Amino acid sequence: PYIKKDVSGLIAEKSAIPFNDFIAYCAGYVGQQFAVANASTALGVNVKTIVLWLSILENAGILYFLKPAPISLRGVW
Repeated sequence: PYIKKDVSGLIAEKSAIPFNDFIAYCAGYVGQQFAVANASTALGVNVKTIVLWLSILENAGILYFLKPAPISLRGVW
């Protein structure tokens, strides 16, 4: 419910149900690599829409993209 409240003005009403499915799909990938093309296929939504929804979640502070560590730091740990 809180996510809906935060992004309700940014998501078209007709996209509400696919967006809810998208949120559930994303929840399954917490801490893992997320492939936009796979999400698009699994949800039956075009890639541009997935990218838009990801940017909305990121701008709302709900989602954070963790960038990979540089190769030079990978052997340090």
